Amino acid sequence: MTARFTIDLPVLADAPALAAVHVQAWREAYAGLLPATFFDEAARERREQMWTATLSTSSPATIRERLRIARDARGTAAGFLLVGDARDDDAPVPLELQALNLATALYGSGAARALVTELLGDRAAYLWVADPNPRAQRFYAKVGFVPDGAEKRDPGLEDLREIRMTRLVTSRS
Repeated sequence: MTARFTIDLPVLADAPALAAVHVQAWREAYAGLLPATFFDEAARERREQMWTATLSTSSPATIRERLRIARDARGTAAGFLLVGDARDDDAPVPLELQALNLATALYGSGAARALVTELLGDRAAYLWVADPNPRAQRFYAKVGFVPDGAEKRDPGLEDLREIRMTRLVTSRS
């Protein structure tokens, strides 16, 4: 039996596939919450430019510390996880899970959990998730994140309501 996915570091050639999955995941998660211009061909082109710039200008060490991709059985980038330093002044912990997007073909495959395990391990982190987005919120809860009471409206996303979820590390015996 062939594995449905592998976890890997991205290369520049992955930029088009990452852009496609990025926009498709947003279309599936935010349809009805954001205007269609966030998911159209121009949005895909902007994401491809963003991924091309990220992968061509970031050092290998930065990519290794901040990014993992899931590849489908054909080896095509079909999801990603991006982490980085906290971007909020009132961050509950220093590490932020900045983006997690996955192609629907990999839903239920364990790829999202594998991305989190591979890049975050047991480290404390926080994230912002659209509300409502019950599927994402359920997944984040399964990997240890809980709503911490913070919320915001994101002006860059048409004032989309987001809640903050935080995962703290507890000592293991």
